[in-house]
Formats: sequence, C-alpha cells, structure tokens
Amino acid sequence: MRRRESQDKEQGGERERVEVQPTASHIFRQCANTRKQITNLGTPLRDASTSSGESCEGDCEVSSVLRPKRKFERDPSFSFLRSGSEECETRRSLNLSSPPVIAAGAAKRAKTGRKAEAGRGLPEQPLGSLCQGELELVMSFLPVESLAALNCTCKYFAETGVTEEVAKRKVLRSRDWVGLEPNRVRGETWMSLLHYLTASDKARKSESLIGLGSYHTALVDQASSSVYTCGRGFHGQLGNGQYENACTVQRIDLDQGEEDSELSSKALQVACGSSHNAVITASGSMYSWGLASSGELGHGGWTPIDLNVPKVLSCLHKVRITSVSCGSNHTVATSSCGGLWTCGRGRNGQLGHGQLHDEGPMKRVEALARHRVVKAAAGGTHSMCLSSNGMVFSWGNNICGQLGHHTKQNEESNLFKSVAIPQEVVALRPKRGSKDPDRMVSLSCGLKHSLAVSASGALYVWGDNAQGCLGLGDNLKRQMPTRVRLGESGETMRCVHACAGGSHTAVLMYNSKTCTTSLFTTGYNNYGQLGHNDRNSRFFFTPVEYFQKLRRGNVSVESITLGDSSSAAVLSDKSIYLWGRGELGQLGTNDWRSWFAPRRIV
Repeated sequence: MRRRESQDKEQGGERERVEVQPTASHIFRQCANTRKQITNLGTPLRDASTSSGESCEGDCEVSSVLRPKRKFERDPSFSFLRSGSEECETRRSLNLSSPPVIAAGAAKRAKTGRKAEAGRGLPEQPLGSLCQGELELVMSFLPVESLAALNCTCKYFAETGVTEEVAKRKVLRSRDWVGLEPNRVRGETWMSLLHYLTASDKARKSESLIGLGSYHTALVDQASSSVYTCGRGFHGQLGNGQYENACTVQRIDLDQGEEDSELSSKALQVACGSSHNAVITASGSMYSWGLASSGELGHGGWTPIDLNVPKVLSCLHKVRITSVSCGSNHTVATSSCGGLWTCGRGRNGQLGHGQLHDEGPMKRVEALARHRVVKAAAGGTHSMCLSSNGMVFSWGNNICGQLGHHTKQNEESNLFKSVAIPQEVVALRPKRGSKDPDRMVSLSCGLKHSLAVSASGALYVWGDNAQGCLGLGDNLKRQMPTRVRLGESGETMRCVHACAGGSHTAVLMYNSKTCTTSLFTTGYNNYGQLGHNDRNSRFFFTPVEYFQKLRRGNVSVESITLGDSSSAAVLSDKSIYLWGRGELGQLGTNDWRSWFAPRRIV
C-alpha cells in the first residue's frame, strides 16, 4: 500500500504545498501507532446482544465497532468471551463483513508522551486500508486470546483467514516448538495449536512457584517475589528462625549475604525436598535451608545439622543458577552456561559423580560437560536431566526401573542396579534432533517413577506402578518409557504439563476441540491427594471435577506441583490451591487436617 501525505513548507513568506512519499519506516510507525487500538479489538465487548443484522448510531470507540455474534457465545472454543451489562452510549450501523475501521483521531489519543510525539505528523487512516501484510504485522503483537476474539468478533478475520495465518507464523517462529504442526485429520487448526503452546509456556513459568516437601510447603508470591512457608518446622525447614510448626503461610526474609542488590532478594523459583528447601533469586543466586544431614543444602565445609534461616550458597558466587529441583535428600541445579550441579546424599548414585557417597558442597557433574543441560529433575533417590538437543539422561536408584534404561538389546542384563553416572534414555532419543516434534521438553521425577512430555504433547511414563500412578490401568511397573493414551477416540488431547509425586501423578491436558485445559490425576489417594473428594485410588487419569466447575468462570489451572502426599495448583487468576495430607499444617489452610478436595489458601 502506497500513500502520499501533504505537508506545508514556509518559503519566502509563502506557503507551498509539497507532496511527500512516506518511507517504510513511516508505515511501520503508523502500524505501531494503531497497535494499541487493534489490541482493543481482542477485548470482549460489554454488550454482546448486537448481531450482524442490528445497528447502532453515533460515533463509537474501536472496541464498540465490532460486536461478537450470538453463536460464538455458545461455542465452547471461545468460552473466555464474556459479556457485561453496560450499554454503548452512542451507536452506529455495523458491517461485520468489512475490514475494521479505527475512528479518526483514536490512534493519536491512545498515545501519550514520547510515543505521541513519535507518531505526530503521520496521516491517520482506517485500519482496513492497510494491506494484508501490514495488518498481519500489527496483529502479530496480540496475545492468542485476542486473536481468537477477533475471529468471533468480525467475519472479515474469519473469512479471509488473517488470524489463522498470524497464528501459523507465531507457531513457526517459536524456537521451542520447531517442527510442530496441527493434526488436520482431527480438525486441529493453527489457532488451537497456538492455544496449546501458550498454555505450555504459562505452565513453564509458574511450575516452580510452589514446592511441596514431605510435611511442609514453600511458595513464591508473584506480586512481591517473596517466599512463604507453612507446615512442619522441626528441622528449620520453614526458614523463619524457629523450629515450630505453622498452619498458615508465613513470609520469610532471604539473607542478603555478600550481595546487597534488590535482585538478590526477589525470589523466582522454589523447590522442596523431604525436609529442606532451595530458592533461586532474580540475580541467579541460590539459597537453601532446612535439614543438612547429608549435605543437601550444598554449603560445604562445616555445616550444622540444620539451618532455620535461608543462606546463600557462597560456593556458587560466580555461577548463575537458572533452575533447581530437590529430591528426598539431594539437590540438583542447572546454570546459565548449561552445567549441572548436584549435592547431598549419593548412596544410590543420584548425584551423578560416579561415586556412591555424599557430597557437601555443590559440585558440577563432569560426565555431562559436553552437553548443555536446560532442565533437571530430582526424585526420591534418582535424578534426570534434559539437554538442549532433546536428549534425556537418568541416573541413581533403579530398583523399580525408574531410570528407563531397559531396551530390547539389554533386557537380559541386570537393569535394577544403581547407576552412578548419567546415561541416556535411548527410548526417548529424538530421531531428528532439535527439530523433532517428538523430542522431550519437560521432565518430572516422583518417589520411584518418572515422567517425560514431548513437544507435541505426548506423555511417557515408567517406573513403579504399584498404586496405579502411571495411569495405564494396571499396577505393573514399567522398565522403559511407555506412552499414555490421552483422551477418547477422535479427540486431540495434548499434555501441557505433568508432575510426579510420591505415589501419584497429575497431568494438565489440552483439548484442541474445545480449546480448554483440564487437570487429571491418578495413583495413590489415601490422604485425598488426587483431589476427587474421596480416598479411592485411581489407575486411570481422572479429571478433577472441582476445577471443571471453576473453568466455567473463566478460570483455569496453569500449573501443578506434587509432594509425597499432597498436591498444589496455580490458577490463571494467580490463586493457589492445595489439598491432600495436612495434619502438620502443610496445606496452609489454618487448620491441622487433611483435605480431600482443593482448598484455596490466602
């Protein structure tokens, strides 16, 4: 689209009209100037009663120009669209089949300060006058919810396929989801696939906000980046300087140590072992406290039997830690340079140093020096990690086959011995490297079982299954990764997030048909940790009905965390729910009892 603008020039006291051809930067600046206005198009309108055959008068704002049709209000794919009771003060006639139009002067009024000065002097044009390439450029800045809202707000977006093209480009540009395509056979679109990727990214960001130990809980408040704890405090694992139990969450202060920056006190991630904790701050520092009988705190040197206040790991002062996971009595962490660090109990080889003894200070795993580790998980007495090219490594105790090293070639060898050096899980090796849609992107270790999730949303389970925690319908253990069938026949169900607990498992599944996520649990349920308001164990993944009801109010589960006998979930409205074993106050519900259904904590 080429446009010409006019500007006045003063020459010798006369005003001369000069035609100026705008450059590509002018066009992009105008697109940026209208970006805020098109974002409003993705906002559901307050009055959803107006259909394509109705009209309104007057001069409306951008968000009042396009109104959703009634049929989309009943469409479960767009259940997040909501309507209010306020009426538009002024109305004008609508033509939902034509390109959207931005009211004159609306873009200029939307900008203030330097942003307004940057766009000053540029001609204001209807959004519909932009060519499709420029329109797609502006729409690429919208979140997936707004793109879906545009689809059901105006026929123009749905019939021309603009939103579908934008969704496709967003998916193809994502580095973490290379090679992923929609399942056309089952009616999946690029838009629904983008919904799945967005849900997976949200789960990644919030999965480390809660840590569940054997009898205590630690969580990070997203608003203040502060750490809160509750439950048993016998070993100082509450970090409040005392050794008493607490049934309500209490804020704790992170020791500044040698650092004195604001970032060193902002917590980003938290992890809990049986009786110890670890926290990562915005500066990349790592703090730990609680039981230290086997060196699981990682401080090295002389360390008391326990610490009741957080202490920064001085041995990692030159290393930036990016993630941490705590097993029963050991700790694993990854650094920004791709290194893997471990400490604590090593009697089953779970530290990966080739030895079977404990390590006090944090020590780098040299066996993985040639690989860039991006994620690590610690279980009861075993560990796993994921490299940047999708390779999965495991080591430690293999009494129940939780390492997943069994293959047809080595089925006659003794596979139940402990492994002290990380070995690749051959069954999960990506066929096409980092571009394989079946490569693993997420790992989780339970007490004696393990999980892995692929980029395409496939779930693999292996290890102990005595209580049905693998969700395969039986109680037989698996010595090699086994894919779980998700959903019923004809449905496209993708695993967004999976977490392994003591003897139970929770999975967050995405339904491409309804564009919704649901929480499913399976396994041991003696303390109600499955969240079904009973104590009956399950051998298949069963949806948690409590969160099914909350989803009707536009609230869904973003991520899940499991402990030995308790469970927790972070919701889209940033609220936190806990349930399961709670006789020592570890649920933070201001009582000393277990809860068989999710309970919101304040």
